[in-house]
Amino acid sequence: MLWAHNGHVSTESIGGYGPMGKSLREMFGTQMVVFGFAFNQGSFQAIDQGKGLRDFTVPPSPAGSLDATFAAAGIPLFALDLRAAPKSGFVATWLSEPHETRSIGAVFSETLAAQSLADLTAPQCFDVMIFVEKTTAARKNPEVSVLSCPIGEQYEQPGIARECRDLDYSLSFKLPAGWRIDRTIRFGDQETSIGISNPQSQTFGLWYKVLKPQEKMTSEEIRRALAASPDEKVVQRVNQGLTDYRIRPDSHQARSIAGHPALSCIADFTQDGRDMAEYLTWIRSDNTFALFFGRVPVAELDSFRESFDQIIETLRVP
Repeated sequence: MLWAHNGHVSTESIGGYGPMGKSLREMFGTQMVVFGFAFNQGSFQAIDQGKGLRDFTVPPSPAGSLDATFAAAGIPLFALDLRAAPKSGFVATWLSEPHETRSIGAVFSETLAAQSLADLTAPQCFDVMIFVEKTTAARKNPEVSVLSCPIGEQYEQPGIARECRDLDYSLSFKLPAGWRIDRTIRFGDQETSIGISNPQSQTFGLWYKVLKPQEKMTSEEIRRALAASPDEKVVQRVNQGLTDYRIRPDSHQARSIAGHPALSCIADFTQDGRDMAEYLTWIRSDNTFALFFGRVPVAELDSFRESFDQIIETLRVP
């Protein structure tokens, strides 16, 4: 799907220039379907020159215009297949004639509203028209951090992130207010490591690997891989110098994250003379192997698990 302004997707000129839709029609013929949009009244966002992006509201369209005629049908929202319109008679004649319609682009001004009307012969420009009686202006999305970075390079995302997405691998998760992404590193074979910190400046992480087709597992293989993950983590952490790193025997918790099998557990160890705990959660889908992990003093474990689980439960993987 390609989405653009009416004047760009039109298969005939609107306003005197050769539109993209005309070139695409020459390339693809009837293999593509072109939708035009029309509305009668309501609000929208546009750039007010010198003032930036803001909301505008316009009254009902002028009598006799394409928009006003659609509105006269009394249907608040509809799609009209112009390809199926009558080929003769009053309707065919009316459709074959040009009619004024609103053509509002990126820039608008109340003082120039009359100039936003353009003559348009609907069936020559579009295959289908979608009509909205009354529109509402677009609403701003929450802040988004896109974790897309070249392999092997570090990506810094300062400030507060709300939803974090890896567009390359269709993976996302959400962070509560005050939590942030500190870094994202691509490395190895389709692996990614993300550093996360909370308002107390404690650091945590998410690691994930996108599996190749030959690495995809059956349900039983996934279950066995999850069961073996804690023991493999012990070996890794001991090799990293945490010689007393141990998984709590009674901490294993089988769970489901977004419909995918998962396993959580807790490990104890000492670091710089302090009793520490690491909370770990592995998630396995057909395409992705992910691990959330965070280290905190043992006394802070319960409150940390509660807040960290809120993030873990938002993970979405393909």
